[in-house]
Amino acid sequence: MTSSSDQSKELLKQLITAFNRFRDAKAAREKLNELGSAGVQKGKEIHEQMTKTAQERSEPLDAAEWNRRFDALPEEQEITRILDDEKTAAETVRMSRQALHTSLDHLRSPNTRDLFEVLDSLPLYPWLEITERYVGLVELILTASARKPGRTLRPASDKDLDPVRLLIKQCASQGLTHAEICDRLRGLPRPPRAAWRHLDWPVAFEKNRAGVKAWISKAIHSSR
Repeated sequence: MTSSSDQSKELLKQLITAFNRFRDAKAAREKLNELGSAGVQKGKEIHEQMTKTAQERSEPLDAAEWNRRFDALPEEQEITRILDDEKTAAETVRMSRQALHTSLDHLRSPNTRDLFEVLDSLPLYPWLEITERYVGLVELILTASARKPGRTLRPASDKDLDPVRLLIKQCASQGLTHAEICDRLRGLPRPPRAAWRHLDWPVAFEKNRAGVKAWISKAIHSSR
């Protein structure tokens, strides 16, 4: 039988896959201007040809036929496909994120309370920035929930620390001191290049207070 944690991990993989598809679909938007310009030019040529034919026959221009031919242009069909792909991918991300969020309820505990507080406060938009943060927070929650008491997470890459920065900002907005923030960060990853990276946050604060306070202050004011 699949455990709840395994189900959440599988749903996280599905969200990441859906998010990558959305990112690719969004990147395809760069073609829209070029496609649109080419389509407009071809549409203009079709309009001129049809207008000339209509005048020769002393007939009014068939606007419906012109629209049909314009919509049938490869450029217009490609534009429609790109926009439809982006819309479908965005909806898949939304549904995947909703399913994952529901599956995480069993992991709510004092150990993950602060991470969930940040996770629950994240909006849906903008997709790219917020989903990356969401995935990072979920990964921290899954790791923190599986951690044995007293065991801390190894130093992470700088990008992996984005969810930690979010938690720090959340704590700072609540008026917590640097010492209290470190207590909230207990067991979470530390900056990989810091001299105190092998110490858990509360211990690092006691032994290298200036360095830890500087890193926390920088995180509070960072744009990430």
